[in-house]
Amino acid sequence: MLLLAEMRAFDVQLATMDRSQRAELLYQLMEESGTPPDEMIRKLHHAAIEKSSTVTI
Repeated sequence: MLLLAEMRAFDVQLATMDRSQRAELLYQLMEESGTPPDEMIRKLHHAAIEKSSTVTI
């Protein structure tokens, strides 16, 4: 339950960041994880597509 609350708080934080702040965060995460930029971007793009396709009306 705590993890879900932390994830929601992080979503809010991301929503309030401007584009350059989000880009800086992305590069920090890539450096920490050792993931190549193209692979990280591909993973994030895939996750965004999955998230948008699971919306129910």
